[in-house]
Amino acid sequence: MRGYSRNERLTSGAVLDQSEGRRIAEALGSQSASQRTTRDEDGQLRVFGQYDFGIIRDYIVEMNRYREFPLADIPVDSYFTNRFVE
Repeated sequence: MRGYSRNERLTSGAVLDQSEGRRIAEALGSQSASQRTTRDEDGQLRVFGQYDFGIIRDYIVEMNRYREFPLADIPVDSYFTNRFVE
């Protein structure tokens, strides 16, 4: 059984030919760190671990709409905090 180089493997276990693996590695390496960083809807850098209370509230409203939560007015601030990441 032939061993494959690091450039020939994907995390899914699929095998690439060496030229395809090299092309992907070069494309990823050419991106700056800011291009690989998650940003919010305003384009600002996202703070790792910080909760977005608006998204959580919207999610709760939708869960209530589909009757998965009995109430839509859940005090999100009492369950989640960002004080550890600020």
